[in-house]
Amino acid sequence: MLLRKTVMYIANPIYEMEMEDDFLKELQDRERELAEEKEITREQKKELREQQKALKEQKKAIEEKDKALEKKDKELEKQGKTLTEKNKALEEQGKALENKDKTIEELKRQLSGMQR
Repeated sequence: MLLRKTVMYIANPIYEMEMEDDFLKELQDRERELAEEKEITREQKKELREQQKALKEQKKAIEEKDKALEKKDKELEKQGKTLTEKNKALEEQGKALENKDKTIEELKRQLSGMQR
């Protein structure tokens, strides 16, 4: 559009001042548009930096949670082993008690047989 106006103004010198005004207005409009675009770009960059910062913080929080979960898993594994060992010990005690009961019964029978 500016080119068409420029050709029209060149063909008719009466419009020279009008051409200058239009040209200045076009330049001012373009400068305003560029300034707005720069401001938008600045805001977008700022938002991007904030989002990147938030992502880093979230990543750090996730890593900390992962470490805590690993620690809890190890503790649970250790507790599981302890429970297994306790169960084995209880089973052995149970077997020992059964053997003791059998021995007592056997001794009672022997004693009963001796008394007769």
